[in-house]
Amino acid sequence: MQKAKHMLQKKHAYKKYRNFLIFYMIVFIIIFCNYTLSRYTVTMTSDDTKIQVAIPVITLSNDEQTYTIEDMVPGKIEEYEFQVSNKDEVEQKMNEVNLKCYFTITDESEIPLTFEVYEVVDGAEQVLQTTNAEKTWTTGDFNMTFEEEQTKQFKVKIKWEKQNNSYEQYSSKPLTFNIKLEAMQVID
Repeated sequence: MQKAKHMLQKKHAYKKYRNFLIFYMIVFIIIFCNYTLSRYTVTMTSDDTKIQVAIPVITLSNDEQTYTIEDMVPGKIEEYEFQVSNKDEVEQKMNEVNLKCYFTITDESEIPLTFEVYEVVDGAEQVLQTTNAEKTWTTGDFNMTFEEEQTKQFKVKIKWEKQNNSYEQYSSKPLTFNIKLEAMQVID
């Protein structure tokens, strides 16, 4: 009988201990979650101080994004030149953030063309590394800063390799491609 009473007390103590642990675990989780999920924010109004948002500015010298190639034949190389600047001449605004930029060139024609992008520095052409994925060429990154006015010159060379002597097959096809400049803010 005493053994049964002792077992009942032990069982009752175990339930009490278990409930005590569950209660403290819930309290701990609530406190821990409040601290880990909290966010620090500062709200300011423009009436209190002079708040200005930094504005990214980047311009492409040629407003066209879609180009059409005329009179292209195998073995011929076409070149398109353009500039990228961190200043908008029309609105007289200058870039206020550091930007990481790259070009995406999309070949919309059915012709087997290859594209190479060059940065022209002091008259010398430096090839930008490009990757090709299903008629889309993406260049490596280049930076545009906000400290000083920058204008970078680029050249795209379009080649129709001579070994692709299927001129008749492609002669009536349109030769168009897009150049897209993409930029994202870099936070140092």
